[in-house]
Amino acid sequence: LGISLSSKEIYATYVEYVFVYRPPERQQITSLLLDDDSLKIKIYDDFVIDLRKNFSMLISGASGAGKSFFTYYYLTRFIAQTVNGKHAKIYVIDPKMSDIYKLCRRSGMLVENYGTTNEDAFRIVRQYIDEMSRRMEIYNKSDLFDSIGIDLGLPPLLLIIEEYSSLVASMDTKEKKDFENMVAIVAQKARSLSMGVCIVMQQPRADSLSTNIREQLVNAIFLGGSPSRETSQMMFGTTDVPNVKKDKGVGLYSVERESPKEFKSPLFVRDVFETIIPVWECAVKDYKKDEECVK
Repeated sequence: LGISLSSKEIYATYVEYVFVYRPPERQQITSLLLDDDSLKIKIYDDFVIDLRKNFSMLISGASGAGKSFFTYYYLTRFIAQTVNGKHAKIYVIDPKMSDIYKLCRRSGMLVENYGTTNEDAFRIVRQYIDEMSRRMEIYNKSDLFDSIGIDLGLPPLLLIIEEYSSLVASMDTKEKKDFENMVAIVAQKARSLSMGVCIVMQQPRADSLSTNIREQLVNAIFLGGSPSRETSQMMFGTTDVPNVKKDKGVGLYSVERESPKEFKSPLFVRDVFETIIPVWECAVKDYKKDEECVK
């Protein structure tokens, strides 16, 4: 019929097919909220990232596929989220000093929250693990059942590692093993503490992303048409994926390891950096207030 299938139910005497009558509309971004306590990030149609669940993620795509713009949107919407008036916080490792590094610098981000060198990478991950331990103490003292960090007033935290394969490729064998072990610990224990890991890389391969890390990244996004069989297996755990037209900002997503679906990433109508920097600056002001309170 040439119409997208929404669902299929098999009954005793018949099969019910439900088709999508009108395709979902792509988000057109002209401005973004500075504060948002919904703890949900809408991407496309029913593709929504719920920060009350496991939000660790693997983002991949070739150069020019729209991976960077999607990452800017996601991180900007992430740091706009608030819990008890406190903004969600990010820690950034960017070995190639790309635009995410520049965004951190331009917005006045706390210098301990981002870096580019291998030394910075180890420092930031250790800092993240220290925060995880602090949260674990608070969590263990709580009397709440079936709770997460957000329920205890702790805003979401996200560790972003840009160009992950380039980072680990610059490490010697021992450094790589130690770093991967630390990232794996974070990814394994993060969810209940409202913490997560976001790894961004062009080509996920078994030799550049260890299995014990990849298995914890339950959300996956691939941009730039249909992935190769190897990439499909690495990202989605299957080679049975929909055929997607190769176009900028168009790709596949999977949430909580569900079957991959096609999506279109939000489109910035205005200059992307003019749109997102106010949100970053607003969040950074909140971080600095917290820092002053601690001191």
